[in-house]
Amino acid sequence: MGLKNIKLKNANIKFQMTFVISMAFFLILMFILFMVNYMSNKIILKSDLDNMSNIIIQNAGLVSRDVNENFQTAKLLSNNNLINDMNIPFEKKLETLNDFTEKTKALTIGIADLNGIYQSTDGQKNSNISDEEFFKNALKGEETLVEPRFIKEINEYVVIYSVPIKCKEKIVGCLLFNVNAKDMSNNIAKVTLKGEGTAFILDKEGNSVASANFDDVINKHNEIKNAEKDELSKNVAEIHKKMIKGETGISKYKYGIDKYLAYAPIENTNGWSVGILVEESVVLKSLNRLKLALAISVLISLLLAIILSLGISSKFSKKLVKAKNKLSLLSQGDFTLTIDEKDINQGDEIGDIYKAINKTKESVGEILTSIKDSSNIITEHSKELSAVSEEMVLSSENIASAIQESVKGNDNQCSGLNYIDNIMNNFSDKINTMIENIKNINTVSTKVVAKANISNKDMKNLFNSINDFDDIFKKFLVTIEGMNSKIDSVNKITYVINSIAEQTNLLALNAAIEAARAGEAGRGFSVVADEIRKLAEQSKDSAVEISNVIDGVLDESKNIISETNILDNEVQLQKQDIQKAIFSFEEISKSLGEINPIIKDTYNNSNNIKKDKDDIIIKIENSTSISQEISATTEEISASTEEFNSSSEEIANSASNLFKLTEDLNVKLKKFKTEDR
Repeated sequence: MGLKNIKLKNANIKFQMTFVISMAFFLILMFILFMVNYMSNKIILKSDLDNMSNIIIQNAGLVSRDVNENFQTAKLLSNNNLINDMNIPFEKKLETLNDFTEKTKALTIGIADLNGIYQSTDGQKNSNISDEEFFKNALKGEETLVEPRFIKEINEYVVIYSVPIKCKEKIVGCLLFNVNAKDMSNNIAKVTLKGEGTAFILDKEGNSVASANFDDVINKHNEIKNAEKDELSKNVAEIHKKMIKGETGISKYKYGIDKYLAYAPIENTNGWSVGILVEESVVLKSLNRLKLALAISVLISLLLAIILSLGISSKFSKKLVKAKNKLSLLSQGDFTLTIDEKDINQGDEIGDIYKAINKTKESVGEILTSIKDSSNIITEHSKELSAVSEEMVLSSENIASAIQESVKGNDNQCSGLNYIDNIMNNFSDKINTMIENIKNINTVSTKVVAKANISNKDMKNLFNSINDFDDIFKKFLVTIEGMNSKIDSVNKITYVINSIAEQTNLLALNAAIEAARAGEAGRGFSVVADEIRKLAEQSKDSAVEISNVIDGVLDESKNIISETNILDNEVQLQKQDIQKAIFSFEEISKSLGEINPIIKDTYNNSNNIKKDKDDIIIKIENSTSISQEISATTEEISASTEEFNSSSEEIANSASNLFKLTEDLNVKLKKFKTEDR
């Protein structure tokens, strides 16, 4: 039994439906066969028993009619003037009696006078029958039917019809109309049911007076007496007792096998009754033919049911396989599949499945297409971000180089001023050297001013680039957040798919419960429910896989948002540092603008240097202080540019990582095939 269950479980739904429907038809047909057999058994039995009853009643009437005809014939003969005149010798009456014997059923006819002296056509003479009961009844004016007796003169058993002979309304004798007893037995032997059975006639004592087996008549077979010695005869003896009581009916008894005995009294016979004995198998013989016909009908109906169930299950299986193939394509990420309108417009549950598949394909396909478009935009922006970051790195390197040169210039200036301060005590002697140094200072300061202006422009360009980068970065952040929202909507749809799968699974469970309540007739629905539950679980698994992929994309997009927020903070810090650097460069430019006129004035008034020596010393000290401040400021600017350079490299690395993440996202999205828009 376990092996059969395993085989049925692993079989396809077409075989399962065919098996279940065929089994249901088989059980229904077997039930119908049982009920028809049961009802037909009762109906046929009742019909045959009614036939037995009718047959036995009809034959009782026929026997009664024959008896009555014989009595009428005997009475007619007894009323003959020749016969009822007892003064006429018997020999003169013999010709008339023989003539009657030939024309009627009589085997012999005899006449007895009031003394019981009996003479008959069979040669009996002067026999005395005065002690016979039928003779006494005749003298009383009564007709009597006498049980078969053996007449040795003719060597035959006869049934005696005794009637009184009247002359002028006075009884003068008795006439015996003797009929061959075998004729009655032969007639009763013809009484059958469907050509079977045994009929017989009992007298008021239960003796056989007519039977298909004439030996029973000869031996006066009596079941009532036999029951005193034979236990098996008691059942039939009880029925014979009912017969001699004059009852009508049908009784069943067992004498080795089951038998039925129908019986009815015979009128005009002084307590005689007729019965027919039939075996139960004969009564139910027609039922066997009916059973064979029903069995053949069941086999033909079962064959037609199998063919019909094969057609139905094949059609249903094809629909389910087609729906399964569509779901399989969806589970593989192919959202370009098309579903026929005729499949969607089906009015059954299969049509609802196709509608759900089509709705899932359209909604998820649109979301995936939107994600792909957003991903492509992010990729383009990440490329632009990467290019801008590379430009920032180059700009920061140029700024660093310019600041290094400025630092060197400041160092030279400081050295020159220190040198001037050292030789101021010998200023008078070395005026020419001072003038030459002033020329050098003038040249160097001019170069410093030019380089400071260039650095200031570079810093402004860098600030503008950072502002542009900040605007692009904010757009990029908004795009990522929009993509994250769309991906989250996809995840919600997968929850809807998962909910549909759970509801389908719940419906399949309810169908299985209803099928279990239906018993054997509901097994096909249980199998179908089980298959639907498997499809729901597969849909749920596919939705879980899609949800896992989307969750991975959400996590990666969240990481991108987190990193871009950090990058945005870094950009804001860099903007502040650059603003400080611009301010410092402006101060440097201002200071250099102040130094340059002084140096020129010093150069022009070199002839008056001696007079103004003290002023020059003061100015030189101020210049030295300013130069030291400039040197310190340039060192700070150099440190800031190094930090800015480092931040620019981090921005470039973040942009590169962002580009790689979007490339990975595109690779994963390529697993899903969607329709181009």
